[in-house]
Amino acid sequence: VFDACDRDGSGSISASELSTLLFTFYRGESDENRVRMIFDCVDLDASGFVSFDEAKMMIRGLLSMREVLLEHGGDGNMMDSMDAIASAAGSYQKKAQEVSDPEKLKKIRLQDLRQRYRKFRGKKDATLSEILDYEAGKLSRDLFFEADTVDQDNKISRDEFVQWINTESNASKKFMHLFASFTELMGEQQLK
Repeated sequence: VFDACDRDGSGSISASELSTLLFTFYRGESDENRVRMIFDCVDLDASGFVSFDEAKMMIRGLLSMREVLLEHGGDGNMMDSMDAIASAAGSYQKKAQEVSDPEKLKKIRLQDLRQRYRKFRGKKDATLSEILDYEAGKLSRDLFFEADTVDQDNKISRDEFVQWINTESNASKKFMHLFASFTELMGEQQLK
């Protein structure tokens, strides 16, 4: 995510780069321009194509916001929104109303995430990082299955990406929601 914002490769994100990202996403840009900007963020090597690894890296980075929010007692509504990206809402909200200790809430949320995926149900030691890697891989596979349709060359062109977003499939909606959550969180941090 950092690399996507650091478009000049300087090793730091300038106010201009962050402002450009937030402005493009929030203010008056056409949907087409937003999608093109998002494509440029995912195309980390600026090759004009998105590889599976680039997509997974970007999605994993975006999903990491949930990890940061969880670790630092972030906004519960934002975490709930991010949880819904990956799967249907779990039992966390109901339990969260009954518990006020932040450490207990972290444990409940992680337990809830483990229960959502059959792969992790029996693994009480599964970490949030493992779950995020799994979610990123799943959404990346969906992206490639749905978007790499023109020549099936295991890379997605800008046109394929734009077409995929415009299909408004479940996976493309999740991806756009994930990116919107990122820009919302960055916008809130910018305001502070």
